Amino acid sequence: MLRIVEDLSGDWRRLDERIEGVSSEITALVEQDAACKRLMTVPGIGPIISSAMVAAIGTGDVFSKGRDFGAWLGLVPKQISTGDRTILGKISKRGNRYLRALFVQAAWVVLVKIGPKHWQRSWQRWSKRQAKRDGQP
Repeated sequence: MLRIVEDLSGDWRRLDERIEGVSSEITALVEQDAACKRLMTVPGIGPIISSAMVAAIGTGDVFSKGRDFGAWLGLVPKQISTGDRTILGKISKRGNRYLRALFVQAAWVVLVKIGPKHWQRSWQRWSKRQAKRDGQP
């Protein structure tokens, strides 16, 4: 039994080393890409999420607004409209499952790290910085 546990422990260490190597490669590639760097200014977004997002949508020019991206990702409620009545259903969960999972995890990290009382203030500071940087009032 001891030999089996030692072998499994060695396998685990080798996997940790491989994961660390791949993570280092992703970080090096992200540092060279301007779009990835910009995405990483968003709270909770790191090298893995930014590289996955750029790989999936490029610069994001195909989406005219954020809601379109959210719908593509599957993060908006399913909408049923008849006449003047709009009914919002459950979250559609269609689209890129991997990216959606990464964004949900990032949101949890931000909420846990910053805390529920302070996350909105932190988000507002970030959005004001981005607006100033982009030349908006």
